[in-house]
Formats: sequence, C-alpha cells, structure tokens
Amino acid sequence: MTTEATPGAPAGEFRVAYDAALVEESVLLAERRFDADRAVAFRAERDHIYSVHDPEEREARFEELHGRYFLQLGLDRPLHQELAGRPQLRLRSCGCRVLPATSRREQSADLRQVQVGAAASGRPTIVLQLTAQSLLDPERLHTLLRRELLHVEDMLDPGFGYVKELPLADTEPALANLLRERYRAVWDAAIDGRLCRRGLLGAPARTARLTEFARAFPMLGERAEAAFATWFDEPRPTHAAIVAFVQEPLGPESGDETRCPLCRLPTPALERGARGLDPEVLSAIEGQHPGWRPEHGRCARCREVYAALISVPG
Repeated sequence: MTTEATPGAPAGEFRVAYDAALVEESVLLAERRFDADRAVAFRAERDHIYSVHDPEEREARFEELHGRYFLQLGLDRPLHQELAGRPQLRLRSCGCRVLPATSRREQSADLRQVQVGAAASGRPTIVLQLTAQSLLDPERLHTLLRRELLHVEDMLDPGFGYVKELPLADTEPALANLLRERYRAVWDAAIDGRLCRRGLLGAPARTARLTEFARAFPMLGERAEAAFATWFDEPRPTHAAIVAFVQEPLGPESGDETRCPLCRLPTPALERGARGLDPEVLSAIEGQHPGWRPEHGRCARCREVYAALISVPG
C-alpha cells in the first residue's frame, strides 16, 4: 500500500509504501477495538471478498479493504508526522518502505539503493521494519521512529561519514560482533542525548543507555559513566570518532590495559587455562584462531560470544 506524499514534500517525489501483509495484520489487530457497527461492517465486507473467484482480483480487493481501513484508523499518521519534520530525509532519500519486523527487537531503520534497470537510482530508500503491534501503539511508535530516523539522518549526513562495514568485519567474526555491539551502544547514546536535549525523550532514557553502555564496555569500570557522558552530550558525533573509540576505549596511549588475544580489545582481566571452558566453546575458538591455546587467555566477553555461536542451530 502506498500512501500520499509526505506533507511538505514536492508531489510525486517522496512516498511511503507499506507492506501489504503488515497492513493486513495491523488492521486485523485493530479490529478488536472496533465498535459494534464498524466491526459488523468490516467483517461483512471482508467475508464478501472470499466469494470472488479470480485469485488476483480477490487479493487486490483484500489489499484495498485493508489499506482503506489502515488510513481511516490513522495507522499511517505517526510515521507521516515524524517524516514531516525532517526535510533532510526527504531531500536525500527518494521514499520510505515499511516492512514487517519479526519481533520488537528486530525493529530498525536502514537505507537501501533501489535498482532502476541495470543501475542504482541516485538517492537511497529508507527501509523501516516495524511490527503490527507497534503500529497500534502511537506513543511508543513515535519514540521508536524518532530514534531510528535520527540514525538515518546521521547515515545520510556527509559530515557523519557513515560506512556500513566496520573494520575487520570480513576477517574476524567474533570481533566483528563485538565491534557492532559496542558501536551501536555508542551511537545510541549519542542519538538519545540529542533527543533528550530537544525534549523528545525523558530522563529514564539516559539511565537505560548508560546501563547498555557500561555493559558493552566493561573494561572502563568506574570510568564508564564519564565516557558515556562524552557521547551522550556530543552534538555532532562522527562515524570515524565512534569507530576509533570502539577500537580503543581506554585510549591508544593507555598503559594499564590488558588486551584479549582473540578480539584484541582491552579487558580488565584475562581468563587463562581450560578450567570452566566448555569443550565445544574451546573447539570453536581454536577453529577461528589456529595456534591459540587456553593458557594464552581470553576475555569473558569472547567466551560468551563463542558460547552463543555454538548454541545457534545449524
């Protein structure tokens, strides 16, 4: 389902397209809130469509019905409101696609280049992944959209200098996972800091982000809150600065750090020897790092990462 152009955008230049299955699911969830008259009318119209014999026409009628109710219920309104106040998004992208997310944790925003024939179009498309439940919760949806769309603004800002792949992403899987987790913790801190200063988030957001930040950088210890404040208060973060911090959270000149031989990141202490190390985890580490031995040590986070890897089916 494609909605009208975003308010404030030139006609035909920026449109929001919702996945048909997501629209249907959200309308069917919203049906539980219909008053008696609306529920009877909706169900009668929907049941009538089942009598259409041609599969394509039947599907088209279902999409029209669900799309009409989707707009009548205002389920498109939060996204349009959030996009309306972000002219740079409309100028630097060609539209927005809203796809289903498999869970709340998987909800996100990204940019994708659309292929036109054999070549890519000039401006990317914003791709949002949302759950139907989120579309029915406007207050939480506004908060989610503010965060995710500010991520997209950074990605489109030449001054931020976003690069999708982090260093070592193609050579060290475990390290890549750590870097992504830590990168996200820093970026999210900078995002929420800006939103808090604009009055769009409350004080609990800072506490939640600090907890995530400290968990991502255990080597900082008591210094975690001061490091977090630097990013939370940063008005214009850059991708390069975040990457540099993620790789050297204690600073390149720090003399009191111990580095994990697996991920090469600072850690408060190394776990040495095979004691407490599951044989499958040990095998997984040795498979990724030929020549490594338990007595060389590993950080607690690497142990957790490899334990998680072997627990994934397939």
